[in-house]
Amino acid sequence: MGMYDTVYAELDCPFCGRQYRYTPLTQAEAMKEIQEHKQQQMEGRLRHLHNKKEVPYLQAYWAKLDGFDEIDTWIEQLDTPKNIEEYRTRPYLGLAEIQTKEFENLFEEFYVGDEVPKYFGHYFIPEDFQCDRCSTSGNRVFVKVWLEIENRKLKAVLTYDPETGQPAREIF
Repeated sequence: MGMYDTVYAELDCPFCGRQYRYTPLTQAEAMKEIQEHKQQQMEGRLRHLHNKKEVPYLQAYWAKLDGFDEIDTWIEQLDTPKNIEEYRTRPYLGLAEIQTKEFENLFEEFYVGDEVPKYFGHYFIPEDFQCDRCSTSGNRVFVKVWLEIENRKLKAVLTYDPETGQPAREIF
């Protein structure tokens, strides 16, 4: 277990409008896409070995980036469970990643694995994420979000205060 739990959210920054999206694939979808990718790499390798390459040969470069000296060894490990999980949870179009300090600090009141309170009720837990577009070289801008939890389930991730209806942010 890490120091904090993490909630990944699909939301828009209320100040600049940048869309942050993170939708993990299901395990089956990720396995299917990884298998298709591995098959394409194997076919590309065979074409290259038979001097019938159709695209620039980049497999050696990709293998080196991943720490492999042999291209065939690199291709073989593409569908390992670790790679499938990394592919399944990869971010795209930005990433709103909210570190839930409250879950870790109030450990006795939360199921950490479920990332929700163990008691029934309706909660709003304030958190934040760094907005890349609002941030500058001199300032880091964090947009406040509220996690709405009801009946031990994460119900919504909001970019406005549920009491005032206004968005909030902190600038460092």
